[in-house]
Amino acid sequence: MPQSDFELPRPDRDANHGTLIKGAARNQPPIWEVIAEIAREIPEEELSKLPTDLAANYKHYMYGSPPSDPEMHAAAQLKSGRQCDKCRG
Repeated sequence: MPQSDFELPRPDRDANHGTLIKGAARNQPPIWEVIAEIAREIPEEELSKLPTDLAANYKHYMYGSPPSDPEMHAAAQLKSGRQCDKCRG
C-alpha cells in the first residue's frame, strides 16, 4: 500500500486535537479539578501532619534515600517536634 501524507480520521481520536479519547467522557472535568476537589475534603488537622519539606525531600520520605536538602529536613523535624520515621534508624 503506498504511503501518503493524507491521514483518515480515526474514531478513537479527538477530531480537533488528535488526542486519544478512548474511554474518556468529554463532559468530565479535567483531572486537576478532580484532584483539587478531593484535596479540599482533607481535614486541616491531617494536612498539618505532613512534613513541611515533603516536596523537596519526597524521595527521602517515599524511598528512604538521603534528604536532598538536609538543613530543610532538620528544620521540618524541629518544627513538627517529631523525628522522621526514615531517620529513626
